[in-house]
Amino acid sequence: MVADKTMRTEVSLLFSPGQLALAALRRANEEYPVVNFERYLNDILSRQHPARPVPELTKYLDAIDQMVNNLVTPTAVDMKHIDRKLKYCRDPGSHEKSKKRKHRSKD
Repeated sequence: MVADKTMRTEVSLLFSPGQLALAALRRANEEYPVVNFERYLNDILSRQHPARPVPELTKYLDAIDQMVNNLVTPTAVDMKHIDRKLKYCRDPGSHEKSKKRKHRSKD
């Protein structure tokens, strides 16, 4: 659920997959505490990236969480409008045909 909500935002274009996974893990761990996440981060970073500080990574994870929290789910009316636009983008010629049919039916 956490990862699904994350993928509905633009964070996948701004952050690396590893950062997204860590943010999802941290968020899930807040709901269902299983491990000490801060200690886990310190252990992982000290072994793999000793030059990269934990506060820097935490800043990125906070930014991801903020973007996910600000996600607005579109209403059904908005979705219909978006669907119409997508159909037009897929086949712009059908829009012109539809206009011609409407114009002929008025005559």
